Amino acid sequence: AAAQILYVEGIYRCTAGLAAIWEGGGLVFVVIFSYLLLRDERGRIRSKGFLSGASLSFAGMIGVILGDGDFSLQGHTAGVLLLITSGTLYGLYTVGIAKATKYLDPLAATFAIVASSTVIFGVAAAIYGEPGQIFQVDWKINLFLLISGLIGIAAGHTLFFINVKKVGNVLTNTFLLLTPLIGVTLASLFLGERLTWIQIFSGAVLIGGSYLLVTRGQARTFNENH
Repeated sequence: AAAQILYVEGIYRCTAGLAAIWEGGGLVFVVIFSYLLLRDERGRIRSKGFLSGASLSFAGMIGVILGDGDFSLQGHTAGVLLLITSGTLYGLYTVGIAKATKYLDPLAATFAIVASSTVIFGVAAAIYGEPGQIFQVDWKINLFLLISGLIGIAAGHTLFFINVKKVGNVLTNTFLLLTPLIGVTLASLFLGERLTWIQIFSGAVLIGGSYLLVTRGQARTFNENH
């Protein structure tokens, strides 16, 4: 909950493109904490296939975001610091999820996370926000929020936990680098936004990196006593 609150505040204080890049940059903290705290992830992180695939995916993601030409770093120091803090907390959160899903069913883990987060979000909203606004806006806005919650939180978190349990923490989070590509593709299909050639090329690089992760980045654990 704390990571999400800082992330939203960081987005508010900087551009969407910068926030999206740092969302991918949060993978750095995931890799670091996973290497330090999850012994069964170290073999994958050290593998050449994972390092090559993750590097290509990250480069492709940045190209997809920067390819629209609307990007600036000026005047966003506070937002960047909030996003860095959020990324650090998120890295620790994913390690906790990886450990929890070894003993909990992913659906049960989702319920526990959402229930505890709801309490924290509720307190934060009551102190710093204006929760009464949900009764003042058009019902369509609340419907969109409900649908977003069902898709992004209920379904998204459950699928995320299932993947962490099945393929590991680092690989699951690396595939999230595909998110910007999926976003701009959907915007092109349904909102009429045009993709630039840079975005198309970067998307191909990103997909290539993801393919490497699937085919070469599956190295499992090895004896850490060596």
